Amino acid sequence: MKEVQARWPDDAVAVEVEGEIRWVLAEDVDRLAAGPVSTTRLLGP
Repeated sequence: MKEVQARWPDDAVAVEVEGEIRWVLAEDVDRLAAGPVSTTRLLGP
């Protein structure tokens, strides 16, 4: 657990998703309220 905490971003904030606590970067919180995504990105290796 210490290794995870040592690498955990300082700007992570807790949010509730479907009744469960999840973590997201502060800069991405607004995206959660933006509604469903209309596209999917496939990332290569």
